[in-house]
Amino acid sequence: MISALLAQHPDNPRYGAILTEQQMQAGRLLMNSDEMEKALRQFKQALQISPQNRDALTYIVNLESGIGRPDSALRYVNLALQYYPDDKDFLLKKVSVLSEQKQYRQAYGIAAKLMQEYPYNKAYRAAYIDNLVSSGLAYQRREVWDEALAEFNKVLAISPYDSTALYAAINLYNAQKQYDSALALVDKGLRYYAGNLHLTRQRAVTLENKRMYADAAAEADKLVAAQPSQRNIDYANYLRSKMLRNQFGLYYQQSTYNTSMQPYRIATVEYRRFFKDGSFGARVNIGGRHERAGTQYEADLYFNHTKTLYSYAVGAYSNNLDVFPNVRLGYSLFKGWKHDWETELGVRYIKVQSVIDSVVTVAPQEEELYRFTQYASMVSGVASIAKGMGDFWFNLRGYLIFDNPEEVMRLTAPDGTVTERRTTGGQNTYQSFQLTSRYYMNNRQEYLYVIGSMGTSPDDRSRVILIPQLVGNWLTQAVTLGYQKTFNYRTTVSGSVGWSNNRIGMNRYLNQFDLYLSLIRKF
Repeated sequence: MISALLAQHPDNPRYGAILTEQQMQAGRLLMNSDEMEKALRQFKQALQISPQNRDALTYIVNLESGIGRPDSALRYVNLALQYYPDDKDFLLKKVSVLSEQKQYRQAYGIAAKLMQEYPYNKAYRAAYIDNLVSSGLAYQRREVWDEALAEFNKVLAISPYDSTALYAAINLYNAQKQYDSALALVDKGLRYYAGNLHLTRQRAVTLENKRMYADAAAEADKLVAAQPSQRNIDYANYLRSKMLRNQFGLYYQQSTYNTSMQPYRIATVEYRRFFKDGSFGARVNIGGRHERAGTQYEADLYFNHTKTLYSYAVGAYSNNLDVFPNVRLGYSLFKGWKHDWETELGVRYIKVQSVIDSVVTVAPQEEELYRFTQYASMVSGVASIAKGMGDFWFNLRGYLIFDNPEEVMRLTAPDGTVTERRTTGGQNTYQSFQLTSRYYMNNRQEYLYVIGSMGTSPDDRSRVILIPQLVGNWLTQAVTLGYQKTFNYRTTVSGSVGWSNNRIGMNRYLNQFDLYLSLIRKF
């Protein structure tokens, strides 16, 4: 009825006011009945009659925002601010809507103006801080660390007790390697929150980053005393292990074959010394092959140039050429990248010989010893790429091998006369590939691994003595299954079994079965 009267008398303000009030009342009743869309229609109809109706504008903004339509809510709050440009309630609602849209910088810009005008209003202060924190976290997720840190420092400037900003800023200082700033902020936080376990852990982490392991371990011991969880105990053990500088290792490797060849065995004793930027190790390898025994002396070096760049170098020598390579040298440079990627570029050199003896009957009661010796002097380029994916780790490595083979054939007659023929084969180029995968468990203190390869690489210790016969052979394939476990970051045991199928001549194949065991202890 009122609608009809208003249609007949559109200029009568009394009819418009009555209809608007009825629509507002209907909207409130529908809101109480959770009929939000129907309530919205009533309030919007009221707004058509009375565009400046403050209550209608307020209800519409709240409902649109509550239903999850922040774009529509922002349109109506901007309409409200056209009629009430300095209204602090509508300005605060705009802050809330902008925050829903994740436009945090615009939101805290408005909140900052409100806070300046009403410095004692807790709602404006909270809105400013909340949007600063949200903005910082958004930058942090995108790894825009400078901007994130700037936002958190704005929070701490007016609210030094804000734990979210405090924790985040400490993490960011650590991520940017500003360890002194991180430590100062941790100590400041501990003055506000004495005994806070999260800050105590962050202090331990920061000291660890500064390589102050003794101090870091003392903080970790506080964590264990307050909360003896496995996580805290494990971290304390880890930090104490970082103070250990020596390591002793025992290794045993055995290769058996499906022919009359005797097993190839290598026992190794290792000493390793850790220093600030890496470690160096010395090994003595004692091996047996073809009823012969020999010794190889080996040393290696790991050196950290930066947090993401390190080198590996290795050298080995033996004069027992039937058991070990004469010379083995290698160098690789590794680079870590974002998202747990790592790349490697390197070079290898190996000098080795392989001997085949056979006895030929040339006449009754007369035999000649036939000795065929293959020498190899090989230079290889190596490249690899590795990727961590949660509890998994994968590494693909390839070798480009340049071979300079030399063959010597000796015939020894019954009277002791030796006839020798030497042949140089020219330079050959071969490839070898290896794929390694690991599955980590127990906070990465143990893992299972699988290694598959094609071709023979100069890093393959179990087959390197046969490399003159095997190199370049794409039909050579191998697979290894293994397991490694570390106890309290000090004692590591591992074992693996492997199989390889190698072509060693025309229609001649060699199956090789490998067993590998190791025990390592830090002290």
